[in-house]
Amino acid sequence: MSSETRLVRPYVGGDEFQRMLDGCTLRCADQTIEGGSEAAVGLEEYLNFPFTLELDRVDWNLGSEGASALGLEASDVDLLVLAVAPRLRFVDVVFRSDLPSIDPSLRQIPLSDEQRPRALRAPHGGADIQVFFCLNRSRDPRPMQPWRRGTWLGRQDFRLRSELTGSGFVPIRMTDDDREQLGLPRDTVRYTTLDDGDPFDTDPASDMVKLYVDGELLDRLAVSAGTPAGRQIQQQLFLDAATAIVFAAQRRFRESPELGTQHVDDFRGSLAHRIVEYVAGRGGDASSKERRQNALRQMRDDPVVLLAHLEARTGIRRELISSLGAAR
Repeated sequence: MSSETRLVRPYVGGDEFQRMLDGCTLRCADQTIEGGSEAAVGLEEYLNFPFTLELDRVDWNLGSEGASALGLEASDVDLLVLAVAPRLRFVDVVFRSDLPSIDPSLRQIPLSDEQRPRALRAPHGGADIQVFFCLNRSRDPRPMQPWRRGTWLGRQDFRLRSELTGSGFVPIRMTDDDREQLGLPRDTVRYTTLDDGDPFDTDPASDMVKLYVDGELLDRLAVSAGTPAGRQIQQQLFLDAATAIVFAAQRRFRESPELGTQHVDDFRGSLAHRIVEYVAGRGGDASSKERRQNALRQMRDDPVVLLAHLEARTGIRRELISSLGAAR
């Protein structure tokens, strides 16, 4: 028996809507993200840089054709853009308009201009940008035609992940049973371990870093992720995971001193490389490579200084001060 799965749309026609959305891309800084793909975005970019839905390749004339093929009026169809935080389970409507109200010259939809969506203020959960053409009203049921309000006619997805949601940085809900098993006090709020994982492994397991966080704190964070205190906690969780990686690297340096003589880019893809790259940058020129190598030496010889540089890069100082309110 075949195990292949396919998306079945129970109506005929309307392919034009999907063809329109196949022309969308997502833009952040100098990175262009194609539909249906997942992209890693730096923490600073994730929290502060503008995101834009690019529509240069969208042929708006196809909208009327698609509506007609489905027996719809163009005004029955909305373009809907959502910012979804899949882990925290909240959704913001970023853009919504029926087809006749869209200017055919529209080439961009800013996603973070007036107010940044909550999903783009909560990096530890990541964000999914979802774009739909959907039916905006219910109609009388008809065979092989969409009729229920909210039925989507075309769909495109972009999955965004930051350093906090990349390999090994997903928080685990910590219970009293976990604390007992880990030998931790009952009021422990967070605990991070790599167990026996190798921070220089260039293909790390997705759960190598186990970042345990108190369950009640995660619940509160879900509804307060966009506040100064919420952002500060998320940045602190990132620092906790990074600290565990740095000290695991310290143990590996003691076990295998030759690691310190290799260039850190030899370990591209590893958790240790990601930490170094976050501190020293990603450039491919000689000076960028030397900065990364210096950061590797700090990881080996003076990890506290490396972690201080890492802390400065997260912007946590700003959030800590904001969380305390205005000075009196």
